[in-house]
Amino acid sequence: MLTAVTPNSNKPFVFKSFQDAAKPKGVLSNIYSKRHKVSDAPDTSTKVKIAAGAVLGTVIPLMLFAKKQNLDLKKVSSLFKVEYGLKEMVGVSAGSIVGGGLAGITFDKKNTFKEKMDECTFQFLNSVIPPAMIAGMLEITETYGGKLKDNKLLKVGILLTGIFSGMKLAVRAANLINDPKDKVPDRKLSMLDAVVNVDDAVGALVLANFPCVKNLHIDKLLPIIYAWCGYRAGETN
Repeated sequence: MLTAVTPNSNKPFVFKSFQDAAKPKGVLSNIYSKRHKVSDAPDTSTKVKIAAGAVLGTVIPLMLFAKKQNLDLKKVSSLFKVEYGLKEMVGVSAGSIVGGGLAGITFDKKNTFKEKMDECTFQFLNSVIPPAMIAGMLEITETYGGKLKDNKLLKVGILLTGIFSGMKLAVRAANLINDPKDKVPDRKLSMLDAVVNVDDAVGALVLANFPCVKNLHIDKLLPIIYAWCGYRAGETN
């Protein structure tokens, strides 16, 4: 997730989750502390409800895509057999974030509607813009690249460019949408954020259709990853 860098100012944050809190030791604890204001953290019961909302939001579009692809909806395993393109990624990502976000808005009484909507906006843009950029560049390469269209090094370059440029663009877009009058410090992107947002990397590998994706069944992870994104959108405070 992304951290906020604040100048010497008494202005409030757009993203309350990035206010300074006690920072426990350890990498994972430090990442967690950057995303949460301890006093407003949801309790366990609320987290379970948000997780349920995120899972439901993920499953519904997955079932629609599975049905469209003529998969057997009587088998849960069919949800992990959906073939992903950009449309499927956007649909499942949007569903998970809507599900998790609505659950967070409904059950997390410690945080405001605006705070949750800001986080949902950020999560959605960060899940959609990088793969959209990658899909566009891959399409151009496929159409006009000639012999280069199968060049693995070129594909790696496209993936890295799409992920990091897309994330930066997503942050700018989120700041513009959530704070159009620029009344508060902007949310900033750090290298740590890129490491944490594994959904962009996995989605990029699937779009690029590297052999390792099928061999290691990396695409099977996408439903779980998108459900996690939806949970983050609803649970982050």
